[in-house]
Amino acid sequence: IGGGPMLVAERDGLLIEAAAARRYDGFVCPECGRALILRRGELKIPHFAHLPPVECREARGETEAHHWAKAVLRDAFLKSGTDAEVERRLVGEPAERRTDLAVALPGGGMVAIEIQRSDLTLADIRTRTTSFMRAGVPVVWVGLVDDTLALRIGAGRAGAGLSPEGHFLDRLPLPAWARFAGRLAFGRSAWLDPAAGTLWIGRQEVSRQFAEPFRRGDPEIGFQDVGGRWRSMKTRVDLRLYGPVPLDALVIRASRRRAARIGDVDLPAGPIAWFDTEDGLDGRIETFTRDYRKARAAVLGRPAAATSDR
Repeated sequence: IGGGPMLVAERDGLLIEAAAARRYDGFVCPECGRALILRRGELKIPHFAHLPPVECREARGETEAHHWAKAVLRDAFLKSGTDAEVERRLVGEPAERRTDLAVALPGGGMVAIEIQRSDLTLADIRTRTTSFMRAGVPVVWVGLVDDTLALRIGAGRAGAGLSPEGHFLDRLPLPAWARFAGRLAFGRSAWLDPAAGTLWIGRQEVSRQFAEPFRRGDPEIGFQDVGGRWRSMKTRVDLRLYGPVPLDALVIRASRRRAARIGDVDLPAGPIAWFDTEDGLDGRIETFTRDYRKARAAVLGRPAAATSDR
């Protein structure tokens, strides 16, 4: 049996999750329509798999860690009494789209949770995000904690003052999709450790580097003084992570944002959402973030608002 695991199959025109399925025949892939087999075991989550040869792009596109992440998030929300469904098809513009996990919002409607580990181009993430937002569906993009990020978290400098649980990861290289997702949600980001069953909630700011002053040129054409100022780093961020937050403590907040352009990134207008806790961790992070921006602005010698990654 080949291909990557799938958590949802179709049978008699209905979508069935592997966790609730029984060993009957007749399961087919919602994407390609080919036969699937249900697999259960003590070491792996229940899932469906394609029979060989595997040609379906859905079976090839996700890792087991990705599917595991969807399952543990779904189970956490269901345990807290919030409706959640993996691989649900949601209305999108211009076409219907399937999301990794659909979670009910407290005031009605659904939020699309997209889990990302591999790289995704800036154009792709903007297209997918805009499609949902135009249909009134906010998106939360979640990264997976890999070995590299886990090491940085372990070595990160603990925060102080209002946010003692924060870990400061300076000049962290993040892929384009993660920088876009952070800017979309006003600096917020989320990183899931499916093995530990915990989530790290973060804030990201554009990293800055001081360019040492020097003089270039020659006596014939003259000299020019350059450098001596702070410059933004295009692919690196200062990331502060708070947690780990138990998954059963999560809630989802939602709001709206205006369209904006930051650098060369166009951010769409529409609904947005992010993770929080019942006791208001996001608000405490926001308070600390404002103080952080003021302190960094004093170092950089510019107004605090100009240092925001919003």
